[in-house]
Amino acid sequence: MNDFTEYTALFSALGIGVSLSIDLFLLVVTTIFYIRKRTTASLVMLIGILLMLLQIIADPILMALIAHQGSQQLANYVLVNSLIGILPFLVFGIGLAIHLIQNMKKTPH
Repeated sequence: MNDFTEYTALFSALGIGVSLSIDLFLLVVTTIFYIRKRTTASLVMLIGILLMLLQIIADPILMALIAHQGSQQLANYVLVNSLIGILPFLVFGIGLAIHLIQNMKKTPH
């Protein structure tokens, strides 16, 4: 392998590791939040984090499997993944928004 390929693989692995670490931290925090407050908002946030973890784990595996089928299939996967990849963040954000709206109603002005 050349230097560029080695650096690309290293930075890719590093990015996955950092992302996985952050998501695992958020999973712990969100799980504790869900255990303490079993609300729709906490459940939606927990589902969002679980979807993020699933995506982080599945994405490299799927990309490697699809890469063997050719560059066009890989390009199609990247395109679809870029659109679908925002869904876990959207789900988490909806849960957070629900939580904020519910708590804004409870706090006096």
